[in-house]
Amino acid sequence: MTRPEDGEPLRRAQGLGQSGAEISIIDRAGVTAVRKSASAESGRARLAAQADKHAEAHQRLAGTSVHVPRILDDWDGWSYVMEYVPSIPLGTYVATASPRNVASVVQATVGVLGAELDASSRERSALDDTRTALVAKLRSLSPRLAAEAATDRGQAHALVARSTRMLVARAPGLTIPHGWHHGDFSFENLLVNARTAEVSAIDFLDSPVETPLVDIGRILLDSEHGWWVSSGSRASSEILASRVLARSVRELAAAQGIGPLEISAFKMLAALRVLPYTRTPLRRATLLNALKAGLATMEDGTT
Repeated sequence: MTRPEDGEPLRRAQGLGQSGAEISIIDRAGVTAVRKSASAESGRARLAAQADKHAEAHQRLAGTSVHVPRILDDWDGWSYVMEYVPSIPLGTYVATASPRNVASVVQATVGVLGAELDASSRERSALDDTRTALVAKLRSLSPRLAAEAATDRGQAHALVARSTRMLVARAPGLTIPHGWHHGDFSFENLLVNARTAEVSAIDFLDSPVETPLVDIGRILLDSEHGWWVSSGSRASSEILASRVLARSVRELAAAQGIGPLEISAFKMLAALRVLPYTRTPLRRATLLNALKAGLATMEDGTT
C-alpha cells in the first residue's frame, strides 16, 4: 500500500500494477486521482521512464481519439499522480458492447497505430537501427528464455529456441519503421468508459526496439490469441470483437507496407518478452501457441 501525502486521504488502495508499481486511488483536493509509486530502486527507474513516456504521449497522441490521462503531479523520485479514468479494460468492455460501440473502439484503437506509423521513419539508417535493436533484444532474452522454457516440457524449450533463432535470422530482411509507440499496447492498458465508449491509454512502457510494430504485435497477441484472459472462458461476443479488431489492424499494416513477416516477428517478440513473467498455465500455453503460429509464417517466408 502506498502512503498518502499530508492532507491527501487514501480512498482505496489497489495494490500492485502489472509493471510492479504500487497503485493507490486517492482524493486530491476533492478530485479522484491515481498515485503510482515504487519503493525498490529498480522499480523507481522503471516507473520514472513510464512517467516520462506518459508525458510524451499527450503530444504524440493529441491528434487521435484516444484519451491520455492528465498528469497532475510530475515524477518526484518515487511517485507521480495522474487523472483517474472511470473505465474498464478493452477486453472486458467489448464482451458486452453494442456493434456500434465496438466499431467506435476499434476505430480509435487502430487510429493510434495509424498515427504511430505515419510519424515513423523508414530511412535506411533508421531501418538499420531497428533491425540491430531487435537482434540485440533477442540475444539478451535468450538465456532467460532458455531457463524459463526448461520448466515446461522439452517441446516448449525447443519451440522457444527455434523462435529466437528464426527471428535473428529473419531480422536483416524485415522492414521495421523507427518511431514512437505506446510500448505495451494491450487489452489491459486500453481502457473504455462504459457510458461514453471513450478509449484511454495508460501504462506506457519503454521498449528495446523503437518501432510501432511493437504495439501491433502486442495488440495482436491479445486480439488473435486472447492472451489477456487469465481463465479459460471467453465470451463469444468478445472473441468476435477481437477478430474485428485484429482484421482492422492487419488491414492497416498492409496499407502501410507492413507484411505478414513483420507482423509475425513482432507478435512473437511480444510473446517472448512476457513469457518469463507468465506463471498461469493457460497463459503460457497461449504464448507458445502464438510462437507456433508465428514460426509457421516465418518458415513459409510469405511476404
